[in-house]
Amino acid sequence: MATADEESKLTIGNVNVGSMSGREGEVIDMIKRRGIDICCLQETKWTGIGEKEIGGYKFIYMGGTKGVSGVGVVVSPEWESNIVNMIRVSARIMMIQFTVGKSVLKVIACYAPQQGLEMPEKVEFYDSLDSVISGVGDEEMVILCGDFNCHVGEHADGFEGVHGGKGFGKRNEEGEMLLEFACSRDMIIANTWFDKEDSKKVSYESGGCKTVVDYILIRKIDRAKITDVKIIGSEPCILQHKLMVCKLHVKKQSRKRRVEFTSKCRVWKLKDSGMQADFNKFV
Repeated sequence: MATADEESKLTIGNVNVGSMSGREGEVIDMIKRRGIDICCLQETKWTGIGEKEIGGYKFIYMGGTKGVSGVGVVVSPEWESNIVNMIRVSARIMMIQFTVGKSVLKVIACYAPQQGLEMPEKVEFYDSLDSVISGVGDEEMVILCGDFNCHVGEHADGFEGVHGGKGFGKRNEEGEMLLEFACSRDMIIANTWFDKEDSKKVSYESGGCKTVVDYILIRKIDRAKITDVKIIGSEPCILQHKLMVCKLHVKKQSRKRRVEFTSKCRVWKLKDSGMQADFNKFV
């Protein structure tokens, strides 16, 4: 291990696995081969909560009651002893806290509601995610990895400083929600900040349809800590979704900063009829 004043280099992965049932060995083998230290998984479809050792790696998971949705985090043996806390919010959100020398790194695995589900469920997801982020200290580092089931589009278009202008495809309503959330928490969509050919951007491919639904978010102040984000598209155990890999550098020193958080409007809430009525009555 490096000394406390050195920089720690991590490889963080993210992928929607479709299901972990009967496929845990394949997924862990992929993570090993790719040299991933921490990997966030979505749509695991395991029920309940728990931890399991698979091939020497720790798999920490949070599932629903019907074998749908589910998120998890796989941690390599080198980083297992650095785990200091786990927060399982729901079958869509969980957070693992690591120590990196004197610093703290919080990794959040997310799985947003799919297109076609009702807007209140999507709003509830972002409200829950916002509550988790609000508990992260200014001196701590946080990274969100997930299948957000949305498209933020190719261009920044009003979200300069949040969207890097190097995305893919067209933005949709759910993509607008993610961008507004990132803006409200002074975060960036990291994989829109790197010049890549389309094959290194597209995270979902099926029947000729190519899209990006997976994103990695980090605070603006930590943007320089991410040196690369790319898609690896040749994994036989992942048929439609693609493995996203992020290179992260973390200083093993505590940092001091004081940033007063200013709440910003989350206009997606006005899409809810009840919220619209309350707002119209107020104004």
